[in-house]
Amino acid sequence: MRRSITGLIGVLVLAGSAVAAAAPAHSGVPAGRPAAERVPVSVDHVRIAYRDSADLSSNRTIHLRGKRADHIIKLFNALQAEPKNAAHCLAMGTAHTEVTFKNTAHKWVASEAICTNLTVTRDGKPLRTLIETGAWDKALTHYLGHSPTGTGSSAQAN
Repeated sequence: MRRSITGLIGVLVLAGSAVAAAAPAHSGVPAGRPAAERVPVSVDHVRIAYRDSADLSSNRTIHLRGKRADHIIKLFNALQAEPKNAAHCLAMGTAHTEVTFKNTAHKWVASEAICTNLTVTRDGKPLRTLIETGAWDKALTHYLGHSPTGTGSSAQAN
């Protein structure tokens, strides 16, 4: 068996043909992310802020509550931590998105820019960088109307 970032992959060989079976790396709570790095259910409001200094007309802030906020929180809590010493490309961009989760006790801010994973702080202190997923990017694209890093577009959600 081989372990990958996305899960466990097993390969069975039956009568000369290979069959791959995949199982998720986690169910619900990611391994290795302590409670302090996860957003609790007491958070009922999520703010998504997109900023692009090269195109101010595309800047926007979205506020989510209820099921829409719960959806983003669930996606955030499912993200895996980036391996230590991960390399990133050197591309420079002007666009970035910040997703803020806040309750009466704490504030988490997840920031995403071109060519980076999610840098995260809790009460201003850095936490481990998280690996964004297709589901995370799809949800942010849905709410913003374009990619969280400013590339591509999508119909705006109401």
